[in-house]
Amino acid sequence: MLALRHCHNIADIRQRARRKLPKPMFDYIDGGSDDEWSLRRNTRAFDEWELIPNHLQNVGSIELKTPLLGTTIDLPFFM
Repeated sequence: MLALRHCHNIADIRQRARRKLPKPMFDYIDGGSDDEWSLRRNTRAFDEWELIPNHLQNVGSIELKTPLLGTTIDLPFFM
């Protein structure tokens, strides 16, 4: 079984979940639960995003601080 630290993408996490969870539970969650409305809506929302690389940008001074819920965090990553 893949250790979580060896999961590098969504496919790895799905594979781990499939092996770890009981089949009915995995199928329910993976299938978008009930009417799959959330699954379709989330997929559609992510389809609207594009990652556009910025080439030849000045990186001499990078500031990663960002406001979040009324406070400033040093890095824009959190769980």
